[in-house]
Amino acid sequence: MKQQASQVNRDKRRVHNPVVERNGHATHLESSEDKLRARIAQRAYELYVKRGQREGHDLEDWLEAERQILG
Repeated sequence: MKQQASQVNRDKRRVHNPVVERNGHATHLESSEDKLRARIAQRAYELYVKRGQREGHDLEDWLEAERQILG
């Protein structure tokens, strides 16, 4: 019984964080939300660099990156 519960928990995690087997290696699949978040993060970092890497504007950079990507 305990083993079945453990298997169910692993299956639930797999749905939330899918893994596929490719050439004998486990590969995590990124969700479209993860990919979007990564694009926004990359753009926010580019804005930070363009600003001269001055601290204290991370929220502004993130919101501007969201506007540019989603807008």
